[in-house]
Amino acid sequence: MFGSVSTKHTSLLLVAMLWSGSTAGVAAADSIIVAGKSIPRLEDPAVHIDNQEGIDALFAPFVAGAPVDFRTVEAADDAVDLGFPKLGRLGRVAYVRPGVGNIMFSPASIYLLAQHFKTVVLLYSNMTDPEPGATDLRRVYELEGVPIPSAIQKRVRIFAIGSPKFNVISARQQSDTTLEQLEILRSSGGFFRSGFKRGRVGWFFAHSQGMIDAVMTDHRLRSAGLPSFDRIIGIAGAVKGGRLIESEIGPLLIGGAEAAAGEQGRIAFETVDRTATIANLIDVLEIPGPPFAQELNLDIRLISRTFAGFGGVLDSSAPQGNARQGLIDLTDIPDGDGLVKPNDGVEDFDSTTIAQHNLVFEQVDHIGIIEDPSLMRAMLETIVDALWEEYRH
Repeated sequence: MFGSVSTKHTSLLLVAMLWSGSTAGVAAADSIIVAGKSIPRLEDPAVHIDNQEGIDALFAPFVAGAPVDFRTVEAADDAVDLGFPKLGRLGRVAYVRPGVGNIMFSPASIYLLAQHFKTVVLLYSNMTDPEPGATDLRRVYELEGVPIPSAIQKRVRIFAIGSPKFNVISARQQSDTTLEQLEILRSSGGFFRSGFKRGRVGWFFAHSQGMIDAVMTDHRLRSAGLPSFDRIIGIAGAVKGGRLIESEIGPLLIGGAEAAAGEQGRIAFETVDRTATIANLIDVLEIPGPPFAQELNLDIRLISRTFAGFGGVLDSSAPQGNARQGLIDLTDIPDGDGLVKPNDGVEDFDSTTIAQHNLVFEQVDHIGIIEDPSLMRAMLETIVDALWEEYRH
């Protein structure tokens, strides 16, 4: 049924099908209130999926399968030395948004980023975890069991909202969730409220599906007359959709998501393909023009609002370096256009690097790009160089 898809990929994804999920429906409000402004909701709210084992089985292998584990105390300590020793703050607040699955940047990458912003806020996409306090706004002193290194404990400030448990929601639901989280932050007072008053919401670092969320949310804030993000940074951004969803492996991915998370999982994976992603962005961003020109106009809009974009490359004919073993074979699977291109296993160049300033890492896969703190350092170098050029001109 799935052609030449390898048994490795089949076994990895079908683990989720050993579990059956159920959802509990909730009544959807028609709009979301942010700073007193009513913003129409894009989708019915995400619901809790009573099948965490199945969702974990679907996503955990992509985190655990790296040949080098950067989610460790040692990697976090190493990240301290990667900070710019004389660089001041790049901004007051940096929001960090994961993609589908709620796979967050590694602790090491976050601790490096936190050295260059006054505050970092982790926006986990899971706001349906029923555990008491799981989704609350909170100060963070450790991530995934990795504490903030003692050398920088007094110099960084990290908050989190949402549960770190894996989940699966669509990009439209994720944008709604971001608006809701921003309102919770604004209502909490302090510098979050003052940022809205001063028209400076903060920087937005987004991975994969989170980048779709970022540009949708940014536009919705602007359309409501509210301040939007200072800078949008895409990291393996999925603004042209996941190429594999429209490939021969697509039905397997969609089936695994449906087995783990029911209709919510199926819709999330179906609507992250190229066709649906572009259509959703054109719709939400209200891109004008005849159909043949809309995608071009979308690219222009994306570039104008995305400050920096970072992509990864896997080339099956080259040494794989630190590429995730579980994704190597995917580089040989034709995309929806029947083409095989060097990419990060999930996204093409035109998806990951649509921005004013771009950087491509060789032999780095879709998840590895948010794990290795040396990559975060390279991203920050590109950002700093671009800011310096802006200042000079």
